[in-house]
Amino acid sequence: RAIRLLDQANAISQATAGRSTSYALGLANLSALYIDAGEYAQAAQAQDEVLGILKKTLPRGHPELIQHLRRRALIHQLLGEHPAARRLFLQARALCKSSLGEKHAEYAACLGDLAFLSQEMGDLDEAAALFQQALTIAPSAQLKNNLGLVRMHQRAYREALGLFRESAALTRGRGEDHATSLGNVAMAHRMLGEKKEALAAEREATRLVREARGEKHPAYAARLQNLAVLLADNGQRREALEACRLALRVKREALGPRHPELGITLINLATLAAEPDLPRESARAAAEAVDIHARIVRDGFAGLSERQRLALLESLRLALDVYLMHGEESVASAYEKVLAFKGALGASAAERRLASGSPELARRLADLRAARADLATLSASLPPPGRAEEWNARLEALERRKEELQ
Repeated sequence: RAIRLLDQANAISQATAGRSTSYALGLANLSALYIDAGEYAQAAQAQDEVLGILKKTLPRGHPELIQHLRRRALIHQLLGEHPAARRLFLQARALCKSSLGEKHAEYAACLGDLAFLSQEMGDLDEAAALFQQALTIAPSAQLKNNLGLVRMHQRAYREALGLFRESAALTRGRGEDHATSLGNVAMAHRMLGEKKEALAAEREATRLVREARGEKHPAYAARLQNLAVLLADNGQRREALEACRLALRVKREALGPRHPELGITLINLATLAAEPDLPRESARAAAEAVDIHARIVRDGFAGLSERQRLALLESLRLALDVYLMHGEESVASAYEKVLAFKGALGASAAERRLASGSPELARRLADLRAARADLATLSASLPPPGRAEEWNARLEALERRKEELQ
């Protein structure tokens, strides 16, 4: 509804003021709404029009122009178009450097953009260097957390812990921000084998999120899921199971039955239930986790970026591992799930081969991929508070669109 109303307002603005800066900024608001809704193709179209107008109406290096170059680059990144995203991020940084200088907060933000992109593309050394440079310009808890997460990927756990502690000191008294820093502290302690310290930090993070969001929010469920893992690490299996079951109930109510986050919690529950010898609960959780992840592969795999595909396949592989270890079905039924997973991957490759010699099929395949991308993006997003039914209805509409094109 917000998109429709803003679209109407932009039409009025264009009719009265033409393709002016004010009209472009209205379009920019529309682009932002499309991003929030996961409709990246529409966001890209609106943002291209914004930039076309601003490049004619604003001087080169204007802060507004830089910000919208960064947004267009972000949309490329969300679509998995990394080379195009990098080109625009570099262009925004160059403009920022020439117009605002290398000590400006906006320049630090440009560095952060490039760092996130480098991290997503797997260049951890470049990401760390860019985050470090941004920190020297505009020190913040968020940048310390970001650099700490890169160091975690580089297995520099002690250095990461120091950064997370610095972030926690800066965010003390800031509710969820402090919880995020404490959660990272817990993660670093765990990787260092410091189980009691990890559990203490995660307990406090969970308490803060519960106070900030309440007990029915998916953010609280995410903290409970992490808490369950750390309780299990400390030998508190009963408490770990209770926390994981509660996390699952909250996610079911908040996210619905098909969200990938639900699949992750089910994998954890299947693993925890197997250890105290609860085979039926473990088997049910594992089977549901496989079904959720397999549906995502079937419906949206072709629309994901390479890195997103690898992450999804890793989650599905883990779900299959747990299922095959603890599932109660016959070998034939279990093997059927594995074959369905392989078939989804084979179908994606076959589509590309079929479309390679036909412009019309190539056009239809492009439409199908766009629909799959929208479906994959929406299925991985969190529904707005109190709007889970609307979110699920939109998911079903996208599935129908995908089926029609397919």
